[in-house]
Amino acid sequence: MPPKPDAATVGNQRELTVRQAAAMLNVSCPFVMRLIGDGEFKGVRTLLSGRQRIPLAEIERVKADLSEVTRQALDSLYSLTEPIRRRQDAADKSAGGPGGS
Repeated sequence: MPPKPDAATVGNQRELTVRQAAAMLNVSCPFVMRLIGDGEFKGVRTLLSGRQRIPLAEIERVKADLSEVTRQALDSLYSLTEPIRRRQDAADKSAGGPGGS
């Protein structure tokens, strides 16, 4: 698998391929294609060959959006598990600490 492009390897490219976008976003090419189809990227250019080019700024914007969605999902998951962690802490204290000794 080729290395993931970053600011240093993308260089002066202003538009990236679907594969490069997928590598930057750490997702699959079909997922990037779905994002394109859903209109998540603005300014996507389709070449005569049918291949698409995505503006680098749009990839960076979507990457920030995906990071925020992931953070919110993890925060939500953490809050959902809080009662379980409290019960486990209480059980550990009543048993004399972790391991029940």
